[in-house]
Amino acid sequence: MHLTGFKILTFDVYGTLIDWEAGMAEGLRPLTDRLPEAVPRDRVLETHAFHESRQQALTPARCQRWFSASTRWPISPPRIRRR
Repeated sequence: MHLTGFKILTFDVYGTLIDWEAGMAEGLRPLTDRLPEAVPRDRVLETHAFHESRQQALTPARCQRWFSASTRWPISPPRIRRR
């Protein structure tokens, strides 16, 4: 495989460079602190992952519109892969 055969290369480094789990847990702390019992960080993250994937499955076009708008890359319906 030669890298010259590609027009674009992308790398997913978000989780490596940014500790999004800590940021999310900290950002939700004002809400979770209001609950009658302490909620472990892992439970908060698992709950978020569940609801995020469910929402993406229910409204895939919303994710695709956001991606297209944020990257300015047009996405035509035939190029959209559904899960």
